[in-house]
Amino acid sequence: MDALRRLALAAAGSLQAATSEDAACNRPLVGTSERPVIADISIRASSRRGEDHAPWRTRMDWTGWNWSPADDSINEWISFDFGDVMQITKIQTKGQHLADHWVTRFQVMYYSAPNEAVIHGTLFVGNSDRDTLKENVFDPPIRASMLKLRPVRWHGHVGWRVEVLGCEAPSPASEGELSCRGLRCRDGGSVAEGVSPCFEHGMVGRMATKSVLLQNQLYCAQRRYELLAEAALQASWPMLSQSSRDAEETRRQREAYSKDGFVGVASVLSTDLVLAAQSYFSESIWNSERSQRPAMILEVSAEGSFSPNRSMDLRRAPPHVRNQNYRLIGMHAGPEELEAAPYNRIFWNARILTIVQRLLGGPATLLQALLFERGSQQSLHDDTWYAMGSDLKGGMVGVWVALDDVDEDNGPVFYYPGSHLRDELVLNPNGRSRRELIALPDGIRSSEDYKADVARRSQLEVQQAGLTREVFRARAGDVGFWHERLLHGGSPIVNWTRTRLSLVIHYVLADS
Repeated sequence: MDALRRLALAAAGSLQAATSEDAACNRPLVGTSERPVIADISIRASSRRGEDHAPWRTRMDWTGWNWSPADDSINEWISFDFGDVMQITKIQTKGQHLADHWVTRFQVMYYSAPNEAVIHGTLFVGNSDRDTLKENVFDPPIRASMLKLRPVRWHGHVGWRVEVLGCEAPSPASEGELSCRGLRCRDGGSVAEGVSPCFEHGMVGRMATKSVLLQNQLYCAQRRYELLAEAALQASWPMLSQSSRDAEETRRQREAYSKDGFVGVASVLSTDLVLAAQSYFSESIWNSERSQRPAMILEVSAEGSFSPNRSMDLRRAPPHVRNQNYRLIGMHAGPEELEAAPYNRIFWNARILTIVQRLLGGPATLLQALLFERGSQQSLHDDTWYAMGSDLKGGMVGVWVALDDVDEDNGPVFYYPGSHLRDELVLNPNGRSRRELIALPDGIRSSEDYKADVARRSQLEVQQAGLTREVFRARAGDVGFWHERLLHGGSPIVNWTRTRLSLVIHYVLADS
């Protein structure tokens, strides 16, 4: 660990010199409509609700309609291209000027070089009303030529006014020096003693040609790859492992995922988090006072089906619906009362995200989340049939989180190892992308007969290939990860008096 101590001491020595620079590094990098710093064309977005919601209208002083995307979705984003690499210290936000719409949580992605995207480990707290200025500080500052903001939670609709503060980035550090502001921990950990407490936390990182960028909510430092090699640390995306055991775990997970299309990992969630999720389900989601339930959508499906045959507001759902096949949606991008729910701590769980990004080979973003009280009993399928895949092959990972113990009695997940390697079929000749081409056409996606026929053909295919059906028997807190094209389903429920509380989460490769 001598190399790490030298890194920490070098960082500590740079902190004093950085203090005066940080005080001056506080000027607008986006600018107002009257005094723009970057051109309107340098402000881009994934979509817009209309011409009066164009991306450039996100400037802080604009008094008309501000930027708002076509859909309220965590897949929407707005970006700011600064042209040169800047040192960014703060980000300021407000809500929609003409309506009670604002973003309450958001994620930051930044680029210090083309195609070198890094997702900041912090889930930033946004606004609580439309006009109060909210300021978030990057400590330490980040170096970026482009900043991309992605809404995660919002009030009403997504609506934003944004300013970014910073200054020109200093020259890159010389060989062997740190090129960010040091190893300061937000919990006050000392860097002068060498390895700070931050090293105990999960880290998200990216290995570039000559450097590795580490970051999470508590820690950020950029250091030369040669020094990491000298310290004998094993680097992998997205974890920087500090032991051969971690490196071996990464290797095993990737090999199993590549070969079988499925990885089961025991005890991912703590007992406390599992109990909190169970308690929230019984006391809040199914509160006997319907008006006190969170604003979620309940979908009821026929046995063996994925597509719902009816939907309703959870706050209007009668008790007897719990004896049917149903699922709850809207947790990952729902109203503010869900922000404190324990499920959000699962969506953003560091270990789950680490494994997902190991398997994807890059930064991930959350696509969808479903909550089941009992087994789905869904027939054989792969997720790409329902347009849940990616335009990049293998660009989506499904995650199944057990919140109850699961065995043959309460409908465990089953799957066919290796079925993700079968040839892709074009199911929708009119599709304009890989995701659309291999999905069932919109018009017949709800046709149970058509889906049953595709499932029968897939069943015949796995039999001819000699693939064997496996069942994931899990304890509460265990998590299964599967490839987007893995054939899987839900086993029949033998004992309906037992629940099988579980979450299904889909993550996709960012910008895929």
